[in-house]
Amino acid sequence: MMQTIIGETHHIGYLVKNIDKTLSLYQQLGFEFVTEKKYDEIRKSYLCFLKGKGECIELIEPTRESELCPLMKKYVNTPYHICYKVDNLQAAISKLKEIGFLIFKDIEKAPVISSHAEVAFLMHSRIGIIELVQGVE
Repeated sequence: MMQTIIGETHHIGYLVKNIDKTLSLYQQLGFEFVTEKKYDEIRKSYLCFLKGKGECIELIEPTRESELCPLMKKYVNTPYHICYKVDNLQAAISKLKEIGFLIFKDIEKAPVISSHAEVAFLMHSRIGIIELVQGVE
């Protein structure tokens, strides 16, 4: 049996044009705040986390200065990444590189998730973008 590299899903990330308008729709669907809308200085985006009966979702509204802004041309009001929990971020990155993933956003702090969370973004042509997070319960 193959060793598991990633853990359970932490969240599904959605790029949105307007968090407030999108948020009200999710609330009508029964989602509730996990983290209220906050500005993330690292990503130059507004973020919030919501939880429904199933998965946690992250709404991401990039500002014009955000490196995520160009992604809005391809991913508008749609999921664009899945975030997985890992115990050891560096070890998980190394193993994913061995099977063809490319790291395109190296390890950074993720203060909206938690004060000690760190994340990295990787991509594979057959899977798309994934985010790894370490330092969450």
